[in-house]
Amino acid sequence: MDALAHCVEAFVSKGYHPMCDGIALEGIRMIGASLETCVAFAASGSDTSAAGAAADRDAASHVEARSAMLLASLMGAVAFQKGLGVTHSLAHALSAVCDIHHGLATGLMLPHAMRFNEAAVPAAFRRMEQAAGIGEGEFVTWLGRLSRALGLPGGLTEMGVHEAHLPALLDRA
Repeated sequence: MDALAHCVEAFVSKGYHPMCDGIALEGIRMIGASLETCVAFAASGSDTSAAGAAADRDAASHVEARSAMLLASLMGAVAFQKGLGVTHSLAHALSAVCDIHHGLATGLMLPHAMRFNEAAVPAAFRRMEQAAGIGEGEFVTWLGRLSRALGLPGGLTEMGVHEAHLPALLDRA
């Protein structure tokens, strides 16, 4: 989810950098096509030494998906030279104040931060929807569905974040 956030935030960030934009969109496409496969295979406890044609197909699909994720992660790192945004600002605060793993914090914040950003740059969201292969107006919903499919917690309360944390979180963010 952190790699996806890098691509998404880079694409919607202010500034003009068409190369980063192209890289970010391709990263979004690759992650959309591969992330769930990677996580599902890892969660199944399968390994590439399992016998049978089905296991071989699953392993090949897994390796292909992992390869795509490695490339997409690299693409996100290249793309975010254009900039990041509110997702990472919030995630860094959550990591520092509440000791939440950075990638998890980013994944938790991404749908909410993008709901906030969509009104400012609707054309960018339409392009990201095309890259992800989803319908118009569905990007934020897709991010939420993806988070749930990956087994991310439903909210910050589940991670032990309470109202008392808000002043410190606001200061950090």
